[in-house]
Amino acid sequence: MIFDCVIYAQEKELLLLRFMEYYSVVDLFVVVEAKQTHQNNPRELDFPEHMDLWLPYMDKVCYVTVDRLPRDPEDIFGAERFQRDQCEKALLGIAEPGDAVIISDVDEFWDVAHADVIRETAGLTIFDHRLYYYYVDLLSPRPWLGAAAAPYGMFSPREQRRLARAGKGRVVGGGWHYAYTGGVDWLEHKYHNIADNDLTKPAPDYARLIAEQRHPTGETGLGFVPIDNGPRSLGRVVEMFPYLVGGHGATR
Repeated sequence: MIFDCVIYAQEKELLLLRFMEYYSVVDLFVVVEAKQTHQNNPRELDFPEHMDLWLPYMDKVCYVTVDRLPRDPEDIFGAERFQRDQCEKALLGIAEPGDAVIISDVDEFWDVAHADVIRETAGLTIFDHRLYYYYVDLLSPRPWLGAAAAPYGMFSPREQRRLARAGKGRVVGGGWHYAYTGGVDWLEHKYHNIADNDLTKPAPDYARLIAEQRHPTGETGLGFVPIDNGPRSLGRVVEMFPYLVGGHGATR
């Protein structure tokens, strides 16, 4: 069996793409949403607000809520790791030795063509994603190690994530990471709620960065590519949410 496990925070467009893309090959999706942000701000649960989108896929979805995340000023990623670890609790009594568990962020997509590789993985298999910023068609030259599969019980979710980001496993090509999508207003909201931002400083000028096709770190070299380079279901999602593609001028 294949279990696809993500933490969720209002990225409805990308979660829908995930359900569409993997429904035929994944046995269970685990979606974990918290009632706090990783900056310890209260938030309303978003997943239940979009049941009309999820309904065709809910027979394969395990939705988990977290009432409270830990807050440690000395460990800025503690809340994120705690939320991710709830994926493991969701699999208790369901997953068995030999099953494949994928740990990723909701915006990291593995190539469905590798489903057999995932089923047969005996260690940690890491996907080397093509990295996109701001839009699903604005490609960065930098690779990204994100989604990773491993046999059930081999790693905790946080450890599997740590090893994947460090490249400590078998790396295979194939996949897409859609970072910072959703438009300027969403990016400013996200800036104030993810773990690794210094909130004593103002948010970046995302409108300017998008116009100049630059990452907040200053990275350049981004360029537009056809969306048919992406997942099979991407075109269907773009039809529903055209602001995911550059040049439309639409907002979330």
